[in-house]
Amino acid sequence: MKHTINMPRIDPAMEKGIIGKIFKKEGEKVKKDELLLQIITEKVVFDYHSPYEGYVSKIFRREGEEVMVGEPIIELSEEPVTLEIKQTQEIQKSEEVIATPAAKRLAREYGIDLKNVKGSGPGGRITQEDILKYIEERKKPSITPIMKIVAERVTKSHLEIPPVTINMNVEVSNLLKYREKEKISFDAFFIYACAKALKQFNLFLCYMKGEDVVVNNEINVSFAFDYENDLYLLVIKNADKKSLKEIEEEHSKLIEKVKKKSLTLEDVQGGSFAITNLGVYSVRDFTPIVFPGNSAILGIGSVHYEIINKNGKFEIVPVITLSLTFDHRIINGAYAAKFLQTIKEIIEEGKFET
Repeated sequence: MKHTINMPRIDPAMEKGIIGKIFKKEGEKVKKDELLLQIITEKVVFDYHSPYEGYVSKIFRREGEEVMVGEPIIELSEEPVTLEIKQTQEIQKSEEVIATPAAKRLAREYGIDLKNVKGSGPGGRITQEDILKYIEERKKPSITPIMKIVAERVTKSHLEIPPVTINMNVEVSNLLKYREKEKISFDAFFIYACAKALKQFNLFLCYMKGEDVVVNNEINVSFAFDYENDLYLLVIKNADKKSLKEIEEEHSKLIEKVKKKSLTLEDVQGGSFAITNLGVYSVRDFTPIVFPGNSAILGIGSVHYEIINKNGKFEIVPVITLSLTFDHRIINGAYAAKFLQTIKEIIEEGKFET
């Protein structure tokens, strides 16, 4: 019996992904739950573990290729596979690379392996101009697969969603006092507050798909996490039913899974609302972009201090600026402001135990 591994759909809006790495070759044995593929989307670099035990009988696509959701990547067979030995038309000869003396001198100076340079001279001879061109090409920043797919999805979001961003300051005195007693991340506080507010403002759980409005029935709050220059969008499922401490525990576990490269599809699927925190980089406010499959995203800024009037007295208090970007086709400004005001009240009142 044979099983086909297709490009998985990690989120409802996903149309394609990139094969970052294939960890097995044709003919090799694969154990159930063994690491098989690395899949790259705009939300996550995802390690795909084999749901079957068997042998790789066929590899349909190469590393770095874009593959549409549902298209085949690998075929697994339950029986050992006998591979045909294919003789290549060209046999590599251990000949010295042909290059001009000036090209060889320049290559030595810059530590360049001539085998990596394509020659433009007669018979493929490498010239000094070829070396100079190679040096210039290496100076250009390379576009990684994840950068490419993020660019495509962000452009799609920008073209399809008419975004509006509103900002609101939130006093965080009680939040900071709570953090002195309990080791809780800023993300967890705002995931908690958003989940409570989303129960009252359920339009934020809807998104547009073509001309239709799609409703997410669960309050699953995603949070953006950057690790080793890769962006992950990790999901706290049913966040409205969890306490602050439970959210923090799950938040920590998901981050640990990223670092251990043990994420599952369940960890990145089903997000109905998102937060992104640039406050850790001392960013005060910004304009986050709505992810496809959502209608809004909350940006969290850095803690800073402002003078406010409290009961007729001026005080210096710690505040965070929240930046809410939303799809104006579904949500209007007044509705969004009330939602943000509700988050503000939850944070400022400091009632994190309910």
